[in-house]
Amino acid sequence: VTYSIVVAIGLLLAWGIYRSTREDRKPLDEKKAAEREKAWLGMVVAFLVVTLLGTMLLIPYGESAGANKQVVTSSPSSSASSSPPQTSRWGRRSNST
Repeated sequence: VTYSIVVAIGLLLAWGIYRSTREDRKPLDEKKAAEREKAWLGMVVAFLVVTLLGTMLLIPYGESAGANKQVVTSSPSSSASSSPPQTSRWGRRSNST
């Protein structure tokens, strides 16, 4: 079902682009275009805010993760900051693994 919806949206978008590039269209009304641009800006900002809030609020953290939560443990030795910096020379292979 989701795939069908995405395909339909893609076809509508392609059809809209095709219609906007035809030769026989009306002259551009700059005031109307400016208003539509403001509306698009509002929709994009709203989409980004909803996506951000959805990401922050709907991803389960801590106790809300449930019984099958994924726990990742790490130690300082597993991070790159605890290893000494490696030097390399161009054109040569390192023997270290």
